[in-house]
Amino acid sequence: MATDTAGGVGQEYPQNMVHYISKTIGFADDDLVVTVGWLPPNAVVVDCGVAVTTAFSANSVLDIGTAADPDAYASAIVMTTAGCIRDVSTVPLLSHDDTGTVDTKIVASLTSSGAISAGVGHVFVYYIVPNR
Repeated sequence: MATDTAGGVGQEYPQNMVHYISKTIGFADDDLVVTVGWLPPNAVVVDCGVAVTTAFSANSVLDIGTAADPDAYASAIVMTTAGCIRDVSTVPLLSHDDTGTVDTKIVASLTSSGAISAGVGHVFVYYIVPNR
């Protein structure tokens, strides 16, 4: 019987594979909390970072985490150089349990120490859904 109730918003592929979510972030997102995407229940984050295509100005840094813990997965990634940047040394991913039994909102927060006039990056979060 149909219930007309939508499923969760976190995406889970039927194959055993690493999943990902991503979001483009720009200098206009300074001092904002941007939603990267949603993880399904029991997802485990295995990697995250940002691919900076245009270097950010004004000593810009990025945090990646959950709505409840905004720097849970990466803290103060320096965005002033172009390239693929990961910063898991300050916040070890393996210290986090899975996301639990509900969909989990993943966010990114860009902060700059001055007026920001340039910068584009693509935030990414890789995750697995074990024991499906």
